[in-house]
Amino acid sequence: TRRGDMLYLHLLRYPGSTFSIANYQHDFWLLEADCLTTGQPLTITHEPTRDVIAGLPETAPNELATVVRIRSRRKTDAEHETRCPPGTAAIELPDRQ
Repeated sequence: TRRGDMLYLHLLRYPGSTFSIANYQHDFWLLEADCLTTGQPLTITHEPTRDVIAGLPETAPNELATVVRIRSRRKTDAEHETRCPPGTAAIELPDRQ
């Protein structure tokens, strides 16, 4: 869910300490994150095709759904250009003869 510049991810299947979000398909730059249940700050690493969020506890702090709160802003034109567009990481196979 989203409210203003805050995104709330409801993790129904707990991923462990790290998870990632594909970043070339949305217009948001992730600034900071924390585990809403524990208040623990999380780290965000920006990669060409995904943002990696790390620092969650190894086991789920909430049995039903752990919520991660992420502060974001709109991407700039330069940030859009640094992201890998869909299909550019695909392996190209030679044509059959």
